[in-house]
Amino acid sequence: LVDKCAACLTCLRVCPFEAPRVTDVARIPSDRCQACGICVAECPANAIVMRSYNPHELVARTLEALEGMGGRKAVAYIGGFCATAAEWRSEVGDRVPGVAEIYLSSTGGVSVAEVLHAFENGADAVAVITCKDATERYPTVALRTRRRVEQAQEMLKEIGISPARLQVFEVADAGRGAVREALARIAQEAARA
Repeated sequence: LVDKCAACLTCLRVCPFEAPRVTDVARIPSDRCQACGICVAECPANAIVMRSYNPHELVARTLEALEGMGGRKAVAYIGGFCATAAEWRSEVGDRVPGVAEIYLSSTGGVSVAEVLHAFENGADAVAVITCKDATERYPTVALRTRRRVEQAQEMLKEIGISPARLQVFEVADAGRGAVREALARIAQEAARA
């Protein structure tokens, strides 16, 4: 949204593809954009809108997943680049009780606000499960995901919520066993809450 852009250069600085062009405002040519979502999550003015991305969709999906759960509950945002179709469709038989698995094309677009909304909407713990940078489809996603999680952890700490209730795991590319182990660990944090 041009009226919100302050030409702060954040989009240019974070884009691994050097897509943004900044003059009086930032513009991101669609022929250069790889749709990783990093700039959307990092823009301090929320001035970037992807045509195929609804910024409220993840919050709505999280709320929907949490509504059907009882007891202590956790949400796991999982970079699904390496996931199977069965995992995307929630058809795996080894689901961890009390954990809502939300698959995303990449964790690059998960913002601090979306993570905090999960707590606001009833999650007792949140995990962001990404690939290692070397195997992630978009460069720097794991690094940026870690930084956003650390920022959200600091905010949680400031309001008296244990930062351990929000964790990042770089195992999305290591197979279902590693992902399930991360899910079990976040379920334990939810149980302690």
